[in-house]
Amino acid sequence: MRSWKWRILLSAGCLAGAILIQSEVPGRESSVPAPKPTPAVVANLAPFPVHVMVQAPSGDTVLKATFPPRAMATLMLGETCRMGVGLDRLGASGTSPQLEKIITPGSLAILHVEGQPEKPTPRMAVVTPHSDPSILAQLLNAAISEVGQEGVTQPLFGGYTSLGVVWDPQVRPQKLLVPIKILVDDEEPAAQRVWEARLRARVAAVNDILGRFCPIQLEVAAAETWRSDNKLASLENGYQQFVTAVDPLPGTLAIGFASQWADQKQPATLGTCAGPFSRHILLREHGPAITETERVEMLLHELGHVFGAVHIADSDSLMRPKLENRRARDRQFLLGFDPVNTLVMNLVTSELLQKKIRWEDFSHSTRESLLFCYRALVAAQESDETSTLLIERLEHVSQQQAPVVANAEPSQAVEDKHPGGVRELSGQQVLTPSGEDMVRPALPTKPARETRPSGESATSQATARSEAQSTPKSLPAGREAMEGVGEESDTAPTSPKGSANLVPPPIRADDSLAAARWVIQAVVAEWDATAVQVSGPRPIGDGVMEALVRKTAEVAQRIPGQSTTQRSAFLKALGVLVDDSTFVREQPGLGAVWAKLETDAERQRRLARIPPPTIEGRHDWAQHFGVSAALTDLLGAGPARSLGLAKEWRDAQGDSGFSFTDLAADYAGVAFAEAVQSGRISMSEVAENFTLRAYVPPLSGYEEGIPFPRMIREYGGFFGERTRAITREIEAAIRSLPAYKNTP
Repeated sequence: MRSWKWRILLSAGCLAGAILIQSEVPGRESSVPAPKPTPAVVANLAPFPVHVMVQAPSGDTVLKATFPPRAMATLMLGETCRMGVGLDRLGASGTSPQLEKIITPGSLAILHVEGQPEKPTPRMAVVTPHSDPSILAQLLNAAISEVGQEGVTQPLFGGYTSLGVVWDPQVRPQKLLVPIKILVDDEEPAAQRVWEARLRARVAAVNDILGRFCPIQLEVAAAETWRSDNKLASLENGYQQFVTAVDPLPGTLAIGFASQWADQKQPATLGTCAGPFSRHILLREHGPAITETERVEMLLHELGHVFGAVHIADSDSLMRPKLENRRARDRQFLLGFDPVNTLVMNLVTSELLQKKIRWEDFSHSTRESLLFCYRALVAAQESDETSTLLIERLEHVSQQQAPVVANAEPSQAVEDKHPGGVRELSGQQVLTPSGEDMVRPALPTKPARETRPSGESATSQATARSEAQSTPKSLPAGREAMEGVGEESDTAPTSPKGSANLVPPPIRADDSLAAARWVIQAVVAEWDATAVQVSGPRPIGDGVMEALVRKTAEVAQRIPGQSTTQRSAFLKALGVLVDDSTFVREQPGLGAVWAKLETDAERQRRLARIPPPTIEGRHDWAQHFGVSAALTDLLGAGPARSLGLAKEWRDAQGDSGFSFTDLAADYAGVAFAEAVQSGRISMSEVAENFTLRAYVPPLSGYEEGIPFPRMIREYGGFFGERTRAITREIEAAIRSLPAYKNTP
């Protein structure tokens, strides 16, 4: 086991190196200061889905969602709320919740079962920092044992998932941006353009998962190489050299991917850092059959340590001590943090967003909440010595805490302790190039002009170049990546739902690129999260996908002129709106088209505002469908299919393998685009009635992850008879879909 003593002591110094930028958080009335958002976590550890509704004292709905087993949500609360839980859906039908509790900021609500396996009884416990840590310890131990009970547990694929970060209607959503420097050592065999693209894609994958559990986003500020010492025998020794040799600037966190120990046999250390608020992470980039998913898992694990998470003896958690058990290799294993560490990371992040940059600056309530979590893990024998050391550190801080520091304004604490500062640039707060910068919150620089009633969305009558982007007051059930960030125009008025929609500016009839660009901007500006409809255990992202396709078609119909322009703009816009990867952007020719449709800044606003769409819970399948539809409009159906096959052939030679599921999603997108282009499916039909069931065949039945040697041996390669047979089967399944049965 690695020694953490020196790392935790080092962290005390690392934490003092952080500078944060404060953005005002408006209250519901200008004269009333908004409460500080404090996290609470709701987790379903019962072996069946439950339906949860959380309401503020004002009656506003904070959360209404169906929680599948092993799912959770982070609530950023400004006040105590009421929570109802039922096995029957909570909705307008008036169904009463079976369980009701009060949930307070800083608490952890756990849904679990008691009793005999054949007749389980649902229970809900809400623990707070004032509770006995042994109560939480008992709940954790009981939940782990309940997962294995026969007759109770549905088939679980393992891991945890999160429905997102949900913000109290009283406070504005915030996100912590962490500038990072990515580095490889001099043993990396690939050229920089190759390894940099690979690592940037990995950071994007990490952001997708991390952002659902905690409002944190990594930003790549630089990509460099460092010289590793060939004499060092282990990653642990290499970490000390990495810390000495590498300055995180211009980032605030340096992440090194080392090829130095690629030939070490497992078990071996896969990654390391210095604990909470470390400014360096070192990971093994190559090794015996390490997959890309495992590399993502390693980075998430170490980032968890940076933001306060500790090891837990829960084999489903990202924070389990031994990642070498290779569970991430199972495509159905969900990469996620356990509920206790999720609360810990959000408690730390909430303080960082308030410019609280040292343990000494953290509020008393946050320190008590952290101590409660760590003590509970120790009591449950769920953690290693890390929790004990952090308890000692926090108790020492509490004993030595001077009231004048504890009660100081965050801005004053920063001015007193750091030579770096903040300067004004074009109305925005920007970090100065100081070596002590660590993280900064990504927030709108101007407050919203009004507070809207629950369920209303922001729209704007401005043109595409000045559209406003604001966050609805009420957030929907189970919305993923709920952190809204944006900037409101000086001149763009907002209007409640039901008023005039965005009106397109003059666009030439033959300029489908300009039309598609406007459609993208209008969809982002008018995105109404309450339009997402999900019933039962169906993934939230599937509802997002359906709402996104319908909204895009509805907006495209506003473009005056020929219907062919509307259809072309719709298909191009859909491809961009579902895409958060860099694959198309890096393709010659296609990348230039994507850049014309959406700038990098616009892309960031879109990703912050619209949750990731999915098909059968898979975001990558939604991307395959939408991007293939756009490529069909740009290149034609034949080239679009060929690109899909070529990409799978390339994947077969890498970690992910050949995927017939991805290919089926590609072909479904091509068929959809052909039907729209020809007019067999009208734009109004798509805008009113689009569902995934009608346009996408069941994808999970096809095989994926087929390695290259097996693809050659069993399928005959790219043009093998078995490959062609499965391709014909996919095409037949698409032709038999409800949307195409009655079309000529």
